[in-house]
Amino acid sequence: GGERCEAAQYTERTGACGYYCTFDQGVCGPVAVAGFERYWGCRCGPGYYGTSCSRFACAEACAHGGTCIDSGVCSCFPGFAGTRCEVDCGCSGHGECAPDRRARG
Repeated sequence: GGERCEAAQYTERTGACGYYCTFDQGVCGPVAVAGFERYWGCRCGPGYYGTSCSRFACAEACAHGGTCIDSGVCSCFPGFAGTRCEVDCGCSGHGECAPDRRARG
């Protein structure tokens, strides 16, 4: 360090950024300093979340237990359809929706 700490030397801890942070899903940058260790983390871009920005976020939650698999894309359980899995095809989750019951996005 310098006389007034302006030239501090840090040990960089970048391991928390993760693989996805390098694929335009987030930006790796310093998030905390503890003593002479500087910790880096991933700041997620729009549509992503999680410690390494590897999880997708849907603007509207997926209904009926559906899972967000891409930005704004839900994967539905059998028996549900629609862009957010909001259409119950009437088979109580035990089958697939007939083509005329699927919602168009």
